[in-house]
Amino acid sequence: KMAEASETGSLSPRSKLEHVRAQLSAAREQVQTLEKLEAELSKAVDSHIASGKERMTRHQPKKQKHNKDGSIPTSCLEESAWDPKYVMPSLGSFPVAHLRTCFPRKNGCPRQGSVCPSSRAFLDLRFGNNPDHALRGLEDFSHVWLVFLFSANGTAYTPRPTVQPPRLGHEPKGVFATRSPHRPNPIGLSLVRLEGIRGRTLELSGVDLIDGTPILDVKPYIPSYDAPAPGEEVRCPLWSQPAAKRPFQVIMSEAA
Repeated sequence: KMAEASETGSLSPRSKLEHVRAQLSAAREQVQTLEKLEAELSKAVDSHIASGKERMTRHQPKKQKHNKDGSIPTSCLEESAWDPKYVMPSLGSFPVAHLRTCFPRKNGCPRQGSVCPSSRAFLDLRFGNNPDHALRGLEDFSHVWLVFLFSANGTAYTPRPTVQPPRLGHEPKGVFATRSPHRPNPIGLSLVRLEGIRGRTLELSGVDLIDGTPILDVKPYIPSYDAPAPGEEVRCPLWSQPAAKRPFQVIMSEAA
C-alpha cells in the first residue's frame, strides 16, 4: 500500500482522478459479481428447503379421522398408512439394527426358529456412540428375544380382523389368535439362541427372519419371567401345535 501511495502521489491530479475512477469501476464489478453469487445461493437454498418440505409432506402418514364412537372409518384404512417405513417413525420408533441372515426372501424362510436350529444370523447393533456398551451383561444369557418389523409386508395389504392360516385349510381365525405377519401394527417377536458377542455384533442361531429385517429391540430370555409359573395350566388349540412328523418307510434293496 505504501508503494501504491507513493506511486499515486507522483501522478498529476487528472491521472489521480482516472486512477480512482478505475478502482471504483473494478469495485462495482466485484459488487455485481457478489450480488449475482448471493442470488444464486439464495435460490439454491430456497429450492433445497422446498424439496425437503415436499419429501416430509409426502412421507408423513395421513391423519386418521375417527368416528363419533372413537372407531376408525373404513375409508381411513389406506394401504399407504400401514407401511412400516411411515408407521414406525411416526410412532417415534426406529430400528437399532438390521439382521443379516441366510434367508434372502420369505419363500424358504422357516416359520419358526425351532424348525431350523442351525440357521445362523448376525446382528450389528447401531445405538449410540458405543453400541457395545448396550450389550454389557447380555453374554450371560443363552437366548434373546428379537422385537422386529414385518418389513416385507409392503403396502399391498390392509390389516383385517380375521386371517386364514394355511394350516387350517384357510379357516378364518382372529388375527390376534394367530402369528400372521399381516397385523394392525406389523411388529413381530422371535426367540433365538445367542451363540456369542463380538464387539457390537451378536451371533445368533435358530433364526426365522429374512435378511435385512429391521430389529426394534433385543431382550434377554428369562424362563422364570417369560414362561408360566410351574404347575400353572397352559392350554393351546391343536391347530396351533406343530404337526406330528409322519414316519417314512425305508425299503432296502438287495444291492444296498
